[in-house]
Amino acid sequence: MKFSKNAKILAFAVAAAFCAANLQAAVSLGKDVSLLPDAAEAFLKDNFSAAAVKDVKSEKRLLKGKTFEVEFEDGAKIKFDKNGVWKKIESAKNNLPSSLLPKPLAEVLDKKEPGAKIAKIERKGYGYRLELADNVEILLYDDLRFIKSKKN
Repeated sequence: MKFSKNAKILAFAVAAAFCAANLQAAVSLGKDVSLLPDAAEAFLKDNFSAAAVKDVKSEKRLLKGKTFEVEFEDGAKIKFDKNGVWKKIESAKNNLPSSLLPKPLAEVLDKKEPGAKIAKIERKGYGYRLELADNVEILLYDDLRFIKSKKN
């Protein structure tokens, strides 16, 4: 019985430590995008060179490792993984270009939803999840499947 009680306490302590380590706050790095991984810096130069950077943040999490977030003066945000690959892009003005997607997926989107006003793009294991300005969610699968639904 005593071992069981101690095991429960240990499990609880480990879980609490795990949660605390995973909830660390982001640390501001100022506006210097050169502190980002090379891939993130190159992505910003190629796609957001005209946008004014408001803040660059770094966060270290137990499971995800180091992640980065760039916030722009216009309210847009980009989240990068530890290698500098973007994971989520949000636009406050619903003006993300479909060219941020791989070309075959951008062509499917442009064909099925011409002139779509993209507010958010997320990389997922299956492909991409998009949120449009008109409260529509689109799933674009790497195999070119397209699923459109209205958000609640």
